[in-house]
Amino acid sequence: MHRIAVYHAYPHQYAGAQRVVHELALRLPVHGWSVITVVPDNGPFPERLRRDALDACIVRAPRIWRSYGRALEGPLALPACALLPAYWLKLARAFRALQVDVVHCNDHRGMLLAGPAARLAGIPVLWHLHDAYGPRELTRFGGLVATHIVSNSRATLAALPVLASRRAKTSIVYFGIEANRERCSEPVANERPVVLCGARLHVNKGQDVLIQAVDLLRQREHNVLVQLAGQPQQGSERYVDQLHAVVREQGLHNHVAFLGFVEDNNSLWRSADVYVQPSREEPFGLGVLEAMMLAKPVVASAVGGLQELVVDGETGLLVPPEDPAALSGAIGELLSDPRLRERLGTAGAERARSVFGIDTAIAAFADLYDKLRCV
Repeated sequence: MHRIAVYHAYPHQYAGAQRVVHELALRLPVHGWSVITVVPDNGPFPERLRRDALDACIVRAPRIWRSYGRALEGPLALPACALLPAYWLKLARAFRALQVDVVHCNDHRGMLLAGPAARLAGIPVLWHLHDAYGPRELTRFGGLVATHIVSNSRATLAALPVLASRRAKTSIVYFGIEANRERCSEPVANERPVVLCGARLHVNKGQDVLIQAVDLLRQREHNVLVQLAGQPQQGSERYVDQLHAVVREQGLHNHVAFLGFVEDNNSLWRSADVYVQPSREEPFGLGVLEAMMLAKPVVASAVGGLQELVVDGETGLLVPPEDPAALSGAIGELLSDPRLRERLGTAGAERARSVFGIDTAIAAFADLYDKLRCV
């Protein structure tokens, strides 16, 4: 059994990227790889891993690197970077002690914190890009440090043209979910239409656009309930306050429900009539994939990786971002047409199973690790 250390720099939340790491840790052993997740601090993510008896190792980073935010911007950039060499040495010793064969770094901060440490320890580095958010200089740095680069979508890679010279050592791996989840139970019958959006509360996810669309739907006499499932992202407290304020001011408290973090995604997704992802930016869209796998009709913004997931008019509906009128129109069209909901949901499930199966993704990562181990 070979060993991989997956380094994730954001232990304070449990969102899409953390779920990918969780699935890797659960499923890679059948491919001959044991996984230990390494994080810079404690938090909901390592606690969730431990609940499933998965290894989570905390190699505590300097305080400035343990808070969410862009530490490389502004007056704190220089002192923050000055602390990195000592942390690289600390992590390199940890990687050697853990006897890992490959280090898997997630996103830009994960690469910056762990990539050089792995190289100091003489260990090959896989850089996994879940999004394209990062300074150009850091992207270039990651491209030089990484032995191999994996992107979660074509859109993410296209947003990072500085990596063009590394395309020979770059792969695109769509991460999936279990293909048989749609057979877990029968759909739930709702007293009124339920529209679900599952995403952390952050301006990039566009929940404010969906709330504006709810007001338009109400004006058209759609008695809809929109459920916002997701925890506030650290640093987005003002945005969350604004969402609640709009709901109060528009009198939408009977039409919008803030559910927070939801443990049982399967039951919640199954209870929805329509799934909506109103994102301004979206590297991939795991929530959309879950909805498709459960044969739920999807409305999503025509941005980023969502355009690779959803085939407009065939497996769901795509609308321009930041357009409440278009969003409300697409939702209203689905709510008014059960046959359209069924057709799009069925086609979406077929596409999700055939293109985005989790077994294919896990096998692709295992194959990459095998190749890197031999470098």
